[in-house]
Amino acid sequence: MSLPPKFEQDGHALFGGEGAIVGEVGKLGLFVRLEHPDLDLSCHELRIPVAYNEAMPVALTEAEITRLMDEAHEAGIRLEVHEGLPIWELCPSPLHTMEAERIAQSVEPSARPGGCGCHRFQDMAVRFPDGSIRRPDIGVFCERPAATQEATRTLPQAVVEIVSPGSEVKDLELSPPFYLRHGVLDVVVFDPRTGEATWFWDGGKAVGQSPWRIELRCGCSVTV
Repeated sequence: MSLPPKFEQDGHALFGGEGAIVGEVGKLGLFVRLEHPDLDLSCHELRIPVAYNEAMPVALTEAEITRLMDEAHEAGIRLEVHEGLPIWELCPSPLHTMEAERIAQSVEPSARPGGCGCHRFQDMAVRFPDGSIRRPDIGVFCERPAATQEATRTLPQAVVEIVSPGSEVKDLELSPPFYLRHGVLDVVVFDPRTGEATWFWDGGKAVGQSPWRIELRCGCSVTV
């Protein structure tokens, strides 16, 4: 995925979803403006006070990150933090949201015994041990996370990500190895435009076409 040069200062990079996210990283923080060929998004601007050379989870408290996520959501922006790198996307389209709901509803315990509760939640903020805060489109948890205002520290056993135009690099290249490194057993990436799904696990992957029922290694099944 090609990024504007101003997104690549000192190792910082931002991945956009549908439309473009135009911003600058400077000493006073990160300035973000949204642009879209069909929508007027000129009013959606954020100025994020993160130090230029500091990783976001270190520079801000968890409560401050949660507040920024809420403010970003109100401006139509979806914010995650990946290994100190802020990742911005426009909020999901109706197609994306409907596919996420359909797939989430299909999650259930698999035929083979495993003891996993198969609790599924959409867009739940998860804090990983390295400080990253990711928001998988669907997270499948064996144990139900506690109801808190901040990102849960309960890690999902499986993750489903749904590809939007422009998010291919994040969903197919950045996210699967990250989740697997942190002990997630299954990562499924589904592109509703092509019907193709890729299932990643530690040491392998498989590709299939929708409808595809996957018996996940975590002890649950999902249909994409």
